[in-house]
Amino acid sequence: MKKTIWFPLTIFFILIGLTGCTKNQNELPPSSDQPPQTIDDSQTLFFWSETCPHCKNVEKYFEENGGLDERLKIKKIEISGNKENLKVFQQIAEKCKLSAMSAGVPLLYKEGKCTMGDTPIINLLDTMK
Repeated sequence: MKKTIWFPLTIFFILIGLTGCTKNQNELPPSSDQPPQTIDDSQTLFFWSETCPHCKNVEKYFEENGGLDERLKIKKIEISGNKENLKVFQQIAEKCKLSAMSAGVPLLYKEGKCTMGDTPIINLLDTMK
């Protein structure tokens, strides 16, 4: 009787273990945002993360101002779900002389300069309307 219970349980745990090994646990989900192929100072880039409450404040500002991001041709780049986007973010942070420890989102890159934080970004956007 005990053998009939242990055998199916053993097979079950082996199968569960094998399915966990076949999936790459470090794989990030694809992002709809595509990073620019080359970065130049004429581009305005907005780096954000889905889990960032300050980023949501800037997004709300874009919406409340009639799609200001689209009118100003701001390219939005989500960094938490895409390794390529994260690399672009790191390149921009280096251009702005930001260390890996001090760089964060939201970050707006315009004319070779970085602005971080929801309030500073919104203040800058007010001047761009």
